[in-house]
Amino acid sequence: MFAVSMVREDEHVPDPDLPIWKRSERGARGPAPEHSRASIAEATMKLADAEGLKAVSIRKAAAAVGIAPASLYRYVASRDELLALMSDACLRTLELPATPTGRGWRADLLDIGRALRQAFREHPWFLEVMMTGRVNTAMLGPAMIDYTERVVAALADVPASGQAKMETAAIFNGVVGLFAMDEAAANSNTSPEAQLANAAYLAEQIGDGRHPYLAAIVSAPPPPDALARKSADDLFGRVLINTMSGLLGVAPDERHTQ
Repeated sequence: MFAVSMVREDEHVPDPDLPIWKRSERGARGPAPEHSRASIAEATMKLADAEGLKAVSIRKAAAAVGIAPASLYRYVASRDELLALMSDACLRTLELPATPTGRGWRADLLDIGRALRQAFREHPWFLEVMMTGRVNTAMLGPAMIDYTERVVAALADVPASGQAKMETAAIFNGVVGLFAMDEAAANSNTSPEAQLANAAYLAEQIGDGRHPYLAAIVSAPPPPDALARKSADDLFGRVLINTMSGLLGVAPDERHTQ
């Protein structure tokens, strides 16, 4: 980790005690900045897309922008602020309709969830940032605020309290993230041979008589509509909507109860 305290480059950041979104992009003195926060976020996103989140240090980010590390501290006071810039820029790429759309809160939430899931697929570092809490509430940028507005607007007609809706919005992001994490893990470290070996091991373990409930479930024939519901997207929609329904205290849609 690059040590900030050695040089105190953060002294160059205009109004460092303010949220980064409220600071001027240039100080009261000195020349106009050569780079914008948007261009810094874009360059660092490309670095993270290519090399992963671990590659995003102040030194490497500065190199991606084309400036010295000390100069980058004129724009951001810390690596976490840099991650906040990147995450907000990534959220701004989501194509979300103005909610509510009139199609019902479930349809609106599914649209938002699918868009967020796709962003996680395309930018694994973004998934890591969001699921590890590196961007805290003090660093919420304008795109995150706009995104949260879309989520709670989708719930406008749901008979639930404002607190329940905000809690639902927070857990909604976590559920989408968990699906994306599971999907990423399945795609990255499981060869066909490993899948077969794991399936054989599972069958051996639950067939030994010590796991009767698991064995009963695995050996039961699939329901008649299993083929219509077998895709990962169907599971995503079913779990997402049922979970949100429970948090909001409303009955699940019949299309999502099986």
